[in-house]
Amino acid sequence: MEPGFAAEYLALHEDILRRWREGVRDSAELLARYSLEELAFWYVGGILTRGVGLLFEAVAPTAMRVLTRGGVESAGWLRTTLFRIPKAERKVFERLWTKVQLEGAEALSRLEKNELVALMNRLERLVRSPLSKDEKEVLRAAARRYYKKLHSVRSEAMELKGPFEVHHRRPLEYAHLFPERDINASENLRGVGEEVHQSINSLWNEFRSKRTHARADEVDRVAAIVDAHFGRWYDVPHAVGDSASALGEAVKAARRELAEFLAGS
Repeated sequence: MEPGFAAEYLALHEDILRRWREGVRDSAELLARYSLEELAFWYVGGILTRGVGLLFEAVAPTAMRVLTRGGVESAGWLRTTLFRIPKAERKVFERLWTKVQLEGAEALSRLEKNELVALMNRLERLVRSPLSKDEKEVLRAAARRYYKKLHSVRSEAMELKGPFEVHHRRPLEYAHLFPERDINASENLRGVGEEVHQSINSLWNEFRSKRTHARADEVDRVAAIVDAHFGRWYDVPHAVGDSASALGEAVKAARRELAEFLAGS
């Protein structure tokens, strides 16, 4: 387990245990004190320290590969995936995993164990299924919150120049092609001005029209083309009209490279 992750996990675990020992035995009341990000962090740490991965390996191999790696990336993956589950089901997941964390898997009744296995199987299916329109909206909003939390000073500077968007280097619609990656991971998010984002989207629209059934390697290649030609505008203040000629040239160059790639693949 990463040293930094381990220290934060132990501190969070001790805080939760302390509250539990003090009498907050009702899971709903206990969970209400923590954010989904904190809970995902706690669950991943607990999976590693309690060694319960084997319980779900057969029904959720992708999920367990990610979660048993540990670390911030695993916690982020779980947080993002849980956003896709309806709130009622998420509460059941949180209640059952909290019981495992506090009392051990042996404390689960047969019915509870079956419920948790079914939920883990649902996570497995979800990460291999395309995002729905509603899920995209939820994850897009979560990405913006996460970006602004990570880059508060930068975000404020960007907003002073005008509205900005949070760009997914690998677009949300291709998340299912990368089931072991967190589509809302910080490395996949970049802040860009609206004008720049529109230019980037035009390139992806061109790719979509030519590749209705894209492969993961193709998505990575187009993401690299976008990075190469638009990276200078990532995470920097940009107003409409700023460097208009440079942006136009970047669009032309990116389209040429995209056309060459599509023609050769």
